[in-house]
Amino acid sequence: MGDARSLFLDGLLTEPTDKIFTLAPRLGVAFPVTDNSKIYFNYGHFFSLPVPEDQFLIRRSLANQAITRLANPDNPFPRTIQYELGYEQNLFDQFLVRIAGYYKDVADENKLVTYTSGDNLVDYTTSTPNQYRDHRGFELTLTKNRGNWIQGFVNYTYAVSTTGYFGVGRYYEDRNQQREYLKENVYQTKPVPRPVARANIDLFTPEVYGPEFAGISLLGDWRVNFVASYSAGTYFTWTAGATAPGIEYNAQWKDYWNVNMRLSKNFRIAHANIQFFIDVSNLFDVKYFSYQLGFSDGQDWYDYMKSLHLPADVAGDENNPKYGYTNYPGNDRPGDYRTVPYEAYDPNDPDPAHKQRVLDTKAYIDMPNQPWLAFLNPRNIFYGIRIGYDF
Repeated sequence: MGDARSLFLDGLLTEPTDKIFTLAPRLGVAFPVTDNSKIYFNYGHFFSLPVPEDQFLIRRSLANQAITRLANPDNPFPRTIQYELGYEQNLFDQFLVRIAGYYKDVADENKLVTYTSGDNLVDYTTSTPNQYRDHRGFELTLTKNRGNWIQGFVNYTYAVSTTGYFGVGRYYEDRNQQREYLKENVYQTKPVPRPVARANIDLFTPEVYGPEFAGISLLGDWRVNFVASYSAGTYFTWTAGATAPGIEYNAQWKDYWNVNMRLSKNFRIAHANIQFFIDVSNLFDVKYFSYQLGFSDGQDWYDYMKSLHLPADVAGDENNPKYGYTNYPGNDRPGDYRTVPYEAYDPNDPDPAHKQRVLDTKAYIDMPNQPWLAFLNPRNIFYGIRIGYDF
Protein backbone atom coordinates (compact mmCIF):
# COMPACT_ATOMS: atom_id res chain seq x y z
CA MET A 1 0.00 0.00 0.00
CA GLY A 2 1.15 3.54 -0.68
CA ASP A 3 1.22 6.61 1.51
CA ALA A 4 -2.02 7.18 3.42
CA ARG A 5 -2.24 10.60 1.79
CA SER A 6 -2.06 9.05 -1.68
CA LEU A 7 -5.11 8.11 -3.69
CA PHE A 8 -5.99 6.85 -7.10
CA LEU A 9 -7.43 9.41 -9.48
CA ASP A 10 -8.24 8.62 -13.10
CA GLY A 11 -6.21 5.44 -12.74
CA LEU A 12 -3.10 7.24 -11.49
CA LEU A 13 -1.54 7.23 -8.05
CA THR A 14 -1.46 10.83 -6.78
CA GLU A 15 0.47 12.50 -3.97
CA PRO A 16 0.22 15.91 -2.28
CA THR A 17 2.17 18.66 -3.99
CA ASP A 18 5.17 20.36 -2.43
CA LYS A 19 4.65 23.68 -0.71
CA ILE A 20 6.15 26.59 -2.63
CA PHE A 21 7.45 29.54 -0.61
CA THR A 22 8.82 32.64 -2.30
CA LEU A 23 10.14 36.05 -1.30
CA ALA A 24 9.61 39.06 -3.58
CA PRO A 25 11.89 41.88 -2.35
CA ARG A 26 11.52 45.28 -3.98
CA LEU A 27 13.51 48.48 -3.66
CA GLY A 28 12.92 51.97 -5.01
CA VAL A 29 15.16 54.97 -4.37
CA ALA A 30 15.30 58.48 -5.82
CA PHE A 31 18.00 61.15 -5.58
CA PRO A 32 17.07 64.81 -6.23
CA VAL A 33 19.59 66.51 -8.49
CA THR A 34 17.92 69.93 -8.56
CA ASP A 35 14.47 71.14 -7.58
CA ASN A 36 13.35 70.19 -11.12
CA SER A 37 15.16 66.88 -11.70
CA LYS A 38 15.94 63.54 -10.11
CA ILE A 39 17.70 60.23 -10.66
CA TYR A 40 15.88 57.08 -9.58
CA PHE A 41 16.53 53.35 -9.33
CA ASN A 42 14.01 50.52 -9.05
CA TYR A 43 14.73 46.85 -8.33
CA GLY A 44 12.34 44.01 -7.67
CA HIS A 45 11.54 40.30 -7.82
CA PHE A 46 8.17 39.34 -9.27
CA PHE A 47 6.51 35.93 -9.46
CA SER A 48 3.59 34.74 -11.57
CA LEU A 49 1.40 31.64 -11.46
CA PRO A 50 1.86 29.15 -14.28
CA VAL A 51 -1.14 28.60 -16.53
CA PRO A 52 -3.46 25.86 -15.15
CA GLU A 53 -2.67 23.40 -17.94
CA ASP A 54 0.99 23.39 -16.85
CA GLN A 55 -0.07 22.55 -13.30
CA PHE A 56 -3.00 20.16 -13.51
CA LEU A 57 -3.57 18.87 -17.04
CA ILE A 58 -3.54 15.14 -17.82
CA ARG A 59 -4.32 14.40 -21.46
CA ARG A 60 -4.90 10.96 -22.94
CA SER A 61 -4.92 9.67 -26.49
CA LEU A 62 -8.37 8.87 -27.85
CA ALA A 63 -6.94 5.86 -29.67
CA ASN A 64 -5.40 3.86 -26.80
CA GLN A 65 -5.89 6.05 -23.69
CA ALA A 66 -2.13 6.47 -23.37
CA ILE A 67 -0.99 9.64 -21.59
CA THR A 68 0.18 12.30 -24.07
CA ARG A 69 0.45 15.35 -21.81
CA LEU A 70 1.36 15.45 -18.12
CA ALA A 71 1.51 18.61 -16.01
CA ASN A 72 3.76 19.14 -13.00
CA PRO A 73 2.26 21.16 -10.10
CA ASP A 74 5.61 21.09 -8.25
CA ASN A 75 7.30 23.35 -10.79
CA PRO A 76 8.50 26.66 -9.29
CA PHE A 77 6.71 29.88 -10.15
CA PRO A 78 8.17 31.81 -13.10
CA ARG A 79 10.34 34.61 -11.70
CA THR A 80 11.24 38.02 -13.06
CA ILE A 81 14.09 40.14 -11.69
CA GLN A 82 13.81 43.69 -12.93
CA TYR A 83 16.18 46.66 -12.82
CA GLU A 84 15.47 50.22 -13.91
CA LEU A 85 17.67 53.31 -13.81
CA GLY A 86 16.21 56.59 -14.94
CA TYR A 87 16.36 60.37 -15.00
CA GLU A 88 13.41 62.80 -14.90
CA GLN A 89 13.44 66.50 -15.74
CA ASN A 90 10.68 69.08 -15.31
CA LEU A 91 10.46 71.62 -18.14
CA PHE A 92 8.61 74.93 -17.70
CA ASP A 93 6.29 73.34 -15.10
CA GLN A 94 4.39 71.85 -18.04
CA PHE A 95 6.41 68.94 -19.40
CA LEU A 96 8.15 65.95 -17.83
CA VAL A 97 11.03 64.32 -19.72
CA ARG A 98 11.89 60.79 -18.62
CA ILE A 99 14.87 58.73 -19.81
CA ALA A 100 15.23 55.20 -18.45
CA GLY A 101 17.19 52.04 -19.07
CA TYR A 102 15.86 48.67 -17.96
CA TYR A 103 16.68 44.98 -17.78
CA LYS A 104 14.30 42.08 -17.09
CA ASP A 105 15.58 38.58 -16.33
CA VAL A 106 12.82 35.96 -16.59
CA ALA A 107 13.56 32.42 -15.41
CA ASP A 108 11.79 29.15 -14.56
CA GLU A 109 9.22 29.51 -17.32
CA ASN A 110 7.57 26.27 -18.35
CA LYS A 111 8.57 24.56 -21.57
CA LEU A 112 7.01 21.37 -22.91
CA VAL A 113 9.60 18.59 -23.12
CA THR A 114 8.75 15.42 -25.05
CA TYR A 115 9.83 11.85 -24.23
CA THR A 116 9.58 9.15 -26.89
CA SER A 117 10.42 5.47 -26.46
CA GLY A 118 12.13 3.40 -29.11
CA ASP A 119 8.91 1.60 -30.06
CA ASN A 120 6.86 4.85 -29.92
CA LEU A 121 4.44 3.29 -27.43
CA VAL A 122 5.45 5.91 -24.90
CA ASP A 123 5.23 9.44 -26.32
CA TYR A 124 4.25 12.23 -23.97
CA THR A 125 5.12 15.81 -23.07
CA THR A 126 5.54 17.33 -19.63
CA SER A 127 5.98 20.85 -18.29
CA THR A 128 9.57 21.60 -17.30
CA PRO A 129 10.81 24.92 -15.82
CA ASN A 130 13.85 25.27 -18.06
CA GLN A 131 12.94 28.24 -20.26
CA TYR A 132 14.29 31.76 -19.81
CA ARG A 133 13.96 35.20 -21.36
CA ASP A 134 15.69 38.52 -20.93
CA HIS A 135 14.62 41.95 -22.12
CA ARG A 136 16.75 45.07 -22.09
CA GLY A 137 16.54 48.49 -23.62
CA PHE A 138 15.85 52.13 -22.96
CA GLU A 139 12.86 54.41 -23.29
CA LEU A 140 12.32 58.12 -23.77
CA THR A 141 9.00 59.67 -22.69
CA LEU A 142 7.67 63.21 -22.92
CA THR A 143 4.55 63.82 -20.80
CA LYS A 144 2.23 66.79 -20.36
CA ASN A 145 -0.51 66.15 -17.81
CA ARG A 146 -1.51 69.70 -16.97
CA GLY A 147 -2.45 72.90 -18.71
CA ASN A 148 -5.08 73.86 -21.26
CA TRP A 149 -5.70 72.85 -24.85
CA ILE A 150 -3.35 69.86 -25.02
CA GLN A 151 -2.23 67.01 -22.75
CA GLY A 152 -0.83 63.52 -23.26
CA PHE A 153 2.45 61.68 -23.76
CA VAL A 154 4.82 60.43 -26.46
CA ASN A 155 7.04 57.40 -25.82
CA TYR A 156 9.80 55.67 -27.77
CA THR A 157 11.21 52.35 -26.58
CA TYR A 158 14.20 50.50 -28.02
CA ALA A 159 13.98 46.90 -26.85
CA VAL A 160 16.10 43.80 -27.44
CA SER A 161 14.93 40.34 -26.36
CA THR A 162 16.53 36.92 -26.07
CA THR A 163 14.82 33.62 -25.33
CA GLY A 164 16.23 30.16 -24.76
CA TYR A 165 16.16 27.07 -22.60
CA PHE A 166 18.44 24.68 -20.78
CA GLY A 167 18.69 21.00 -21.50
CA VAL A 168 16.98 19.33 -24.45
CA GLY A 169 13.48 19.92 -25.78
CA ARG A 170 12.97 16.32 -26.86
CA TYR A 171 14.37 13.01 -25.64
CA TYR A 172 14.39 9.96 -27.93
CA GLU A 173 15.29 6.53 -26.65
CA ASP A 174 16.56 5.84 -30.17
CA ARG A 175 20.08 7.30 -30.32
CA ASN A 176 19.91 7.94 -34.07
CA GLN A 177 16.75 9.98 -33.72
CA GLN A 178 18.26 11.90 -30.81
CA ARG A 179 21.39 12.65 -32.83
CA GLU A 180 19.33 14.01 -35.75
CA TYR A 181 17.25 16.15 -33.40
CA LEU A 182 20.30 17.68 -31.75
CA LYS A 183 21.66 18.78 -35.15
CA GLU A 184 18.79 21.22 -35.58
CA ASN A 185 18.18 22.06 -31.92
CA VAL A 186 18.41 25.81 -31.22
CA TYR A 187 19.02 26.57 -27.56
CA GLN A 188 18.82 30.33 -27.77
CA THR A 189 17.35 32.84 -30.17
CA LYS A 190 19.47 35.55 -31.70
CA PRO A 191 18.95 38.93 -29.99
CA VAL A 192 17.12 41.27 -32.35
CA PRO A 193 15.93 44.85 -31.70
CA ARG A 194 12.21 45.69 -31.79
CA PRO A 195 11.70 49.47 -31.46
CA VAL A 196 8.19 50.56 -30.53
CA ALA A 197 6.58 53.98 -30.16
CA ARG A 198 3.33 55.08 -28.56
CA ALA A 199 1.48 58.36 -28.25
CA ASN A 200 -1.71 59.47 -26.53
CA ILE A 201 -2.63 63.07 -27.36
CA ASP A 202 -5.67 64.94 -25.99
CA LEU A 203 -6.77 68.18 -27.64
CA PHE A 204 -9.61 69.98 -25.85
CA THR A 205 -11.29 73.31 -25.29
CA PRO A 206 -12.21 74.84 -21.91
CA GLU A 207 -15.63 73.96 -20.50
CA VAL A 208 -16.83 77.52 -21.11
CA TYR A 209 -15.53 78.90 -24.40
CA GLY A 210 -17.02 80.96 -27.23
CA PRO A 211 -20.68 81.81 -27.83
CA GLU A 212 -23.53 80.24 -25.86
CA PHE A 213 -26.97 79.02 -26.85
CA ALA A 214 -29.64 78.22 -24.25
CA GLY A 215 -26.95 78.20 -21.59
CA ILE A 216 -24.76 75.75 -23.53
CA SER A 217 -21.23 76.73 -24.59
CA LEU A 218 -21.14 75.79 -28.27
CA LEU A 219 -17.33 75.64 -28.56
CA GLY A 220 -16.64 74.58 -24.98
CA ASP A 221 -15.72 71.11 -23.70
CA TRP A 222 -14.88 69.59 -27.09
CA ARG A 223 -12.24 66.87 -26.93
CA VAL A 224 -10.39 64.91 -29.61
CA ASN A 225 -8.07 62.10 -28.58
CA PHE A 226 -5.49 60.35 -30.76
CA VAL A 227 -3.91 57.03 -29.75
CA ALA A 228 -1.05 56.09 -32.07
CA SER A 229 1.25 53.08 -32.03
CA TYR A 230 4.20 51.83 -34.05
CA SER A 231 6.28 48.67 -33.82
CA ALA A 232 9.08 47.29 -35.94
CA GLY A 233 8.23 44.15 -37.87
CA THR A 234 8.74 40.66 -36.50
CA TYR A 235 11.99 38.90 -37.42
CA PHE A 236 11.93 35.35 -38.74
CA THR A 237 14.11 32.89 -40.63
CA TRP A 238 13.61 32.44 -44.38
CA THR A 239 15.64 29.92 -46.37
CA ALA A 240 13.02 28.93 -48.98
CA GLY A 241 12.82 25.45 -47.49
CA ALA A 242 16.56 24.78 -47.91
CA THR A 243 18.86 23.66 -45.12
CA ALA A 244 21.02 26.59 -44.08
CA PRO A 245 22.88 26.01 -40.80
CA GLY A 246 23.67 29.22 -38.94
CA ILE A 247 21.04 31.32 -40.73
CA GLU A 248 18.60 32.82 -38.26
CA TYR A 249 16.25 35.81 -38.32
CA ASN A 250 17.46 37.04 -41.70
CA ALA A 251 14.06 38.45 -42.78
CA GLN A 252 11.80 41.02 -41.18
CA TRP A 253 8.07 41.51 -41.56
CA LYS A 254 6.76 44.92 -42.56
CA ASP A 255 6.50 47.49 -39.76
CA TYR A 256 3.14 48.09 -38.10
CA TRP A 257 1.52 51.43 -37.29
CA ASN A 258 -1.99 52.51 -36.40
CA VAL A 259 -3.95 55.57 -35.21
CA ASN A 260 -7.29 55.55 -33.38
CA MET A 261 -9.36 58.68 -32.74
CA ARG A 262 -12.17 59.68 -30.40
CA LEU A 263 -14.15 62.92 -30.81
CA SER A 264 -16.56 63.99 -28.06
CA LYS A 265 -18.66 66.93 -26.91
CA ASN A 266 -19.95 67.23 -23.35
CA PHE A 267 -23.08 69.06 -22.24
CA ARG A 268 -24.39 69.66 -18.78
CA ILE A 269 -28.12 70.31 -18.42
CA ALA A 270 -29.26 70.67 -14.80
CA HIS A 271 -28.08 67.48 -13.07
CA ALA A 272 -27.53 65.54 -16.31
CA ASN A 273 -24.17 65.01 -18.01
CA ILE A 274 -24.56 64.27 -21.71
CA GLN A 275 -21.75 63.25 -24.04
CA PHE A 276 -21.93 62.73 -27.80
CA PHE A 277 -18.97 60.78 -29.14
CA ILE A 278 -17.48 59.26 -32.29
CA ASP A 279 -14.87 56.48 -32.07
CA VAL A 280 -12.77 55.71 -35.15
CA SER A 281 -10.39 52.75 -35.15
CA ASN A 282 -7.67 52.66 -37.82
CA LEU A 283 -8.28 56.31 -38.66
CA PHE A 284 -6.26 56.24 -41.90
CA ASP A 285 -7.64 52.84 -42.99
CA VAL A 286 -4.15 51.33 -43.23
CA LYS A 287 -4.17 47.78 -44.64
CA TYR A 288 -1.96 45.61 -42.47
CA PHE A 289 -1.20 42.19 -43.92
CA SER A 290 -1.33 39.57 -41.16
CA TYR A 291 1.46 36.98 -41.15
CA GLN A 292 -0.72 34.54 -39.17
CA LEU A 293 -3.97 34.50 -41.11
CA GLY A 294 -4.91 34.23 -44.75
CA PHE A 295 -2.57 31.39 -45.72
CA SER A 296 -4.39 28.10 -46.22
CA ASP A 297 -1.31 25.94 -45.56
CA GLY A 298 2.48 25.90 -45.56
CA GLN A 299 2.69 25.71 -49.36
CA ASP A 300 0.53 28.82 -49.67
CA TRP A 301 2.96 30.68 -47.39
CA TYR A 302 5.92 29.33 -49.36
CA ASP A 303 4.43 30.48 -52.70
CA TYR A 304 3.83 33.96 -51.33
CA MET A 305 7.38 34.32 -50.02
CA LYS A 306 8.92 33.00 -53.26
CA SER A 307 7.00 35.57 -55.30
CA LEU A 308 8.47 38.55 -53.43
CA HIS A 309 11.40 40.51 -54.81
CA LEU A 310 13.41 40.39 -51.58
CA PRO A 311 16.74 42.21 -51.09
CA ALA A 312 19.83 40.45 -52.38
CA ASP A 313 21.25 39.96 -48.86
CA VAL A 314 18.18 37.83 -48.03
CA ALA A 315 17.50 35.95 -51.27
CA GLY A 316 20.62 36.47 -53.38
CA ASP A 317 20.35 37.24 -57.08
CA GLU A 318 20.45 35.41 -60.40
CA ASN A 319 24.26 35.18 -60.31
CA ASN A 320 24.44 34.16 -56.66
CA PRO A 321 21.11 32.55 -55.66
CA LYS A 322 20.59 31.58 -52.04
CA TYR A 323 18.66 28.52 -50.96
CA GLY A 324 17.58 27.80 -54.57
CA TYR A 325 15.86 31.17 -54.78
CA THR A 326 16.01 32.48 -58.35
CA ASN A 327 13.79 35.57 -58.28
CA TYR A 328 15.66 38.79 -58.99
CA PRO A 329 16.21 41.10 -56.01
CA GLY A 330 14.17 44.16 -55.10
CA ASN A 331 12.98 46.18 -52.14
CA ASP A 332 10.02 44.03 -51.11
CA ARG A 333 9.46 43.08 -47.50
CA PRO A 334 7.28 40.26 -46.20
CA GLY A 335 3.92 41.90 -45.59
CA ASP A 336 3.81 43.63 -48.99
CA TYR A 337 0.76 42.89 -51.14
CA ARG A 338 -0.78 43.66 -54.51
CA THR A 339 -2.14 47.19 -54.82
CA VAL A 340 -4.12 46.44 -58.01
CA PRO A 341 -5.16 42.89 -59.01
CA TYR A 342 -3.46 42.70 -62.41
CA GLU A 343 -2.63 39.36 -63.97
CA ALA A 344 0.43 37.46 -62.75
CA TYR A 345 3.79 38.80 -63.81
CA ASP A 346 5.30 37.28 -66.95
CA PRO A 347 9.04 38.05 -67.26
CA ASN A 348 8.88 37.16 -70.97
CA ASP A 349 6.18 39.74 -71.79
CA PRO A 350 7.61 41.88 -74.64
CA ASP A 351 5.64 44.97 -73.60
CA PRO A 352 7.96 47.05 -71.32
CA ALA A 353 5.07 49.31 -70.25
CA HIS A 354 3.16 46.27 -68.99
CA LYS A 355 6.22 45.04 -67.16
CA GLN A 356 6.62 48.37 -65.36
CA ARG A 357 2.91 48.49 -64.51
CA VAL A 358 3.12 45.03 -62.97
CA LEU A 359 6.16 46.05 -60.93
CA ASP A 360 4.56 49.29 -59.76
CA THR A 361 1.39 47.53 -58.56
CA LYS A 362 3.24 44.45 -57.23
CA ALA A 363 0.96 42.27 -59.32
CA TYR A 364 3.63 39.57 -59.34
CA ILE A 365 2.93 38.75 -55.67
CA ASP A 366 1.21 35.42 -55.15
CA MET A 367 -1.44 36.44 -52.62
CA PRO A 368 -2.79 34.05 -49.94
CA ASN A 369 -5.53 31.62 -50.89
CA GLN A 370 -7.75 33.03 -48.15
CA PRO A 371 -7.48 36.79 -48.78
CA TRP A 372 -10.62 37.54 -46.75
CA LEU A 373 -8.61 36.63 -43.63
CA ALA A 374 -5.43 38.49 -44.56
CA PHE A 375 -6.68 41.99 -43.68
CA LEU A 376 -8.71 42.08 -40.48
CA ASN A 377 -8.22 45.66 -39.34
CA PRO A 378 -10.50 47.85 -41.48
CA ARG A 379 -11.50 51.31 -40.39
CA ASN A 380 -14.51 51.17 -38.06
CA ILE A 381 -16.61 54.15 -36.99
CA PHE A 382 -18.86 54.02 -33.92
CA TYR A 383 -20.93 56.88 -32.58
CA GLY A 384 -23.29 57.22 -29.68
CA ILE A 385 -24.47 59.13 -26.66
CA ARG A 386 -23.66 58.68 -22.99
CA ILE A 387 -25.91 60.06 -20.26
CA GLY A 388 -25.05 60.39 -16.59
CA TYR A 389 -27.16 61.89 -13.81
CA ASP A 390 -26.04 63.35 -10.48
CA PHE A 391 -28.61 62.52 -7.78
